[in-house]
Amino acid sequence: MRILAVDDELPGLGALKSAISKAAPDAEICAFQFPRKALEFVEENDVYAALLDIQMAGMSGIKLAKQIKMIRPSVHIIFATGYDSFMKDAFQLHANGYILKPVTAAKVKAELDNLNELREGFATENAAAETDAGKRVRIQCFGNFEIFADGKPLHFKYDKTKEVLAYVVSRRGALCSNSEIIINVWDDDINHDSYLRGIRKDLVDTLKELGADDIINSQRGKLGIDVTRVSCDYYDFIEGDVNAINKYAGEFMSQYSFAEMINAELDIQRYKD
Repeated sequence: MRILAVDDELPGLGALKSAISKAAPDAEICAFQFPRKALEFVEENDVYAALLDIQMAGMSGIKLAKQIKMIRPSVHIIFATGYDSFMKDAFQLHANGYILKPVTAAKVKAELDNLNELREGFATENAAAETDAGKRVRIQCFGNFEIFADGKPLHFKYDKTKEVLAYVVSRRGALCSNSEIIINVWDDDINHDSYLRGIRKDLVDTLKELGADDIINSQRGKLGIDVTRVSCDYYDFIEGDVNAINKYAGEFMSQYSFAEMINAELDIQRYKD
């Protein structure tokens, strides 16, 4: 179990680390004095819970929590602060807990115990990870769209390559024609045929370099994804996976406008469930 601790003041950070280590002796504690460093860590690492000071220089704990949730919606947020005036903002963000300083092991343990799946959830996630062990590519659709190979984020030559891939992923294995992709990804009347050819090459070449090009079904004039070869929170949600449903926090591929309709559908489905 990995727990993030962030406080821009060293004495406060030390108190957080000490309290967490006593409350959860088996936890891996990743402590950061600078919020942006913590955010960089979250971009490349799974985190179970984040204990954040609210009043920090440069980036408040509230803002940091929002960005963490954009990257990894499943992270449990617990705020630690010397002021209860921030409580309303904290819970509007759907924080899981709120600790008034001084931080103690007893207070941290109480908050961690309130996370119902403290042990059960991790056992379930580990079982799911074993099921997907043969899938090198993980796709994140909840929050911002991201794609990872062997745990590392993929970077393409063109920014638009990632958006085209996101659209193809949203179609859940259906073969998308070039014209369909252009209509949905570009919101203008310009002919993007040649640009799309370059993007398709960038996509295939990048995946081939990693030995993961088998996830893409590339045919003449059409593009699709092999849903059986990737791990994807969206696909798990559709299949009714409880963990995936819990991870959905009302945001789906939030950087892309074409995803808004799917997001609305997921929101309706979540409340039905």
